[in-house]
Amino acid sequence: MSALTQRIGAALGSLRKTVPWLLAAASVPSVVRLVGDRGMPWAVMLTAVLPLMVPILVVLTLIAALLRNRDAMVAGLVVLGLNAMWLAPLWISDDPPRSGTKIVAMTLNMRYGLAAPSKIVDQVEANKVELLALTELTPQAVSTLQADGLNRLLPYQVLSPGDHAHGSGLWSRWPLTRGPDWNGVHHMPGATARIDGQDVVIRVVHPFRTSRFTAVAYRRDYRALTAHAKSLDPSTPSIMMGDFNAGRDQQAFRTLMGSRWRDAPEYAGSGFTPTWNWWTFLPPVLSLDHVLISRQFGATRTATFRAPGSDHHGLIAWLVLRPV
Repeated sequence: MSALTQRIGAALGSLRKTVPWLLAAASVPSVVRLVGDRGMPWAVMLTAVLPLMVPILVVLTLIAALLRNRDAMVAGLVVLGLNAMWLAPLWISDDPPRSGTKIVAMTLNMRYGLAAPSKIVDQVEANKVELLALTELTPQAVSTLQADGLNRLLPYQVLSPGDHAHGSGLWSRWPLTRGPDWNGVHHMPGATARIDGQDVVIRVVHPFRTSRFTAVAYRRDYRALTAHAKSLDPSTPSIMMGDFNAGRDQQAFRTLMGSRWRDAPEYAGSGFTPTWNWWTFLPPVLSLDHVLISRQFGATRTATFRAPGSDHHGLIAWLVLRPV
């Protein structure tokens, strides 16, 4: 046996021993997703990166199959099966109402008010947006948005601007009656709009994020947000949209949605719709921004767009409000 053959054999043997450990490490986020993150900082962050683990799991499972490591291959297939079960609904659309009022809703995190106001107004005008929710809305951003013509397109507002990340606001083409704020760490205003003879509740949502070391405010905001959402009259059409600082892999977000709310991209079958990345020069990888709709709504499609100055991409949802 040549030295080269020996080296190749040794490398394959080492890889055969290493792949199961790599598969186990890549499977940890899936296990946490399965048992629930309990709002613990490290667990929430592990589930946040779960979509990024799926391609890695596929590669490692294929390598295990090629190396004829049956146990590792079977384990990889089981974990991939779980992820397929969780992800498949994102690509399976529901039938939207055949008739009703079409509504275009848009949400964006402005990143401390730094997102270019002119680009936001351009998106509103180009897509004929009728409901706009902005988070991390500062007083200065309100002034520049008004100067760039947002009020001309959406003349009704319920605003709670604030410094840094605390402010939020809602713009509408329909008159708004302000409702009670759902304030947590950040401002979360809301209103009722009268749309084609129906009262529609619209809430701007921005619960606090978790961090590496603490999730106290995250858990507190989500408990309050879930209680507020449950208190809404289920017979009244409702929309919650904004930066939820969580997605379908986080337990708090799934608890909030329950069986009453649908995420517009999931309803429309838009697939995985990421809106945020740690590094703004790279494509988004986490789905943190959402348009949640009650059972009175359907969604025909959704789209994201890049917002210069923000670390988030904006999300636009084309909705249909069922007739009374």
